Amino acid sequence: MVLKVFLTRHGPKASASGEKDDLAEFFDSSVNNSYQKMGLESGKGLVHIASSTLPRAIKSAEIINQNLRNSSHRTGRGFKNFEQLEAPTLSTSYKSDQTENFSSDLDRIKELQSNLEDKIRQAVKNEHPNLSAEETEIEVRNRIDMEVMKKFFSDEEQPSDKRFFRTSYHELADGLAQRYLGFGRRIGNLDNMRQHGKQQPIDEPYVEIDVSHSFPITAFLKKYLILDDGQAAMSMNPDDFFNRVGGIIRESNTIEIDYWLVGDQVKLEIKGEFEPGKKFSGTINLNKSNEKAN
Repeated sequence: MVLKVFLTRHGPKASASGEKDDLAEFFDSSVNNSYQKMGLESGKGLVHIASSTLPRAIKSAEIINQNLRNSSHRTGRGFKNFEQLEAPTLSTSYKSDQTENFSSDLDRIKELQSNLEDKIRQAVKNEHPNLSAEETEIEVRNRIDMEVMKKFFSDEEQPSDKRFFRTSYHELADGLAQRYLGFGRRIGNLDNMRQHGKQQPIDEPYVEIDVSHSFPITAFLKKYLILDDGQAAMSMNPDDFFNRVGGIIRESNTIEIDYWLVGDQVKLEIKGEFEPGKKFSGTINLNKSNEKAN
């Protein structure tokens, strides 16, 4: 294994709907717990952090970076110069138009979340009356985000003039797909640096920590995940997909993407656990993302 990517969702917001940059009281502890699960306490290899430009993602990255400062890992360019992850990010010629489209969709997302909240909150209360206030908020926001993503998935079946969103889930997925395809193209060089350099321990992969959001992460999985049994997530209906992966990625939750060099080929293995006790694993179809990038 040459590279390990931790694709993580930012820490928890204060509420399921409303102002997105108001943070929950347990924000710091949630992100700290997520970092501990990455298992980076030992080792000395290079770790690089990237974040989306939104404050809740940057705050999450700052907490992770502070943890890394207390380890023996190298952090390369340092967090102050971290590379920005933006969603969606397509080819340069389309980037400005698609970013504008997604910005306009944010108002639609907020409206949809607000309309869903009362119904979902009552359902959570009825189904899980013994949850703590914190656990209830987590469950409510997870279900709301899942319903929004189902709307993104079903929108693809509508005529263009009937769609709810201006952005498709494919466009949300392709920003991360192009990023991770780019990593794949550099695996040979990274392996050569590790083999012949002096800084990177030969028995440690390089590590990338990307802090992103539920919608691009979920869209990326829906479009490019191939589960261990060979079933493509793209071929599943939304309910089957969420059942297989355990719902939507929760706040502070993390997916691991491992880059293996097998001869002269690069293989991406992926695993996650959104719902406690319900793990999923598979591969990422690099050929599909390569076709899109071309």
